[in-house]
Amino acid sequence: MLSNPVVVHFKDGSLKKGYLKKFAFYRDNFTFLEIDKKNKNRTKGEKDFDIADIKAVFFVKDLDGNKDYNERKDADRSGFGKRIEVTFSDNESIVGYTPDYSKKEKGFILYPADTESNNYIIGVFHSSITDIKLLEEEMATA
Repeated sequence: MLSNPVVVHFKDGSLKKGYLKKFAFYRDNFTFLEIDKKNKNRTKGEKDFDIADIKAVFFVKDLDGNKDYNERKDADRSGFGKRIEVTFSDNESIVGYTPDYSKKEKGFILYPADTESNNYIIGVFHSSITDIKLLEEEMATA
């Protein structure tokens, strides 16, 4: 069964758009179906990717997205876990909520703080992170 559309961000800065099969944080790899850029209703076939090469997997509402949209980091969502800021090795940072942060798995789920974001779930891999800050205290004083 295919996932919703995803944009896979690699540690080398590249990205691929398509659909996942067999994605789970306990696995060492997953199967990806890349979309054909000329005909978005077709895929180029299946490829396996090693999660050691992946920065994060962005489950998106729309594969085209909006490059001009700036996500709000101050947005508040309740019921999605602890509010954190994740900083990646490429210095990108994302604020969101995680219900199940654990270092036991290779990664964790992050729900973006901004509900208007094109991303609705982000699969973050520990190997691509340089820092994680708990922001619960900031929200209590704001």
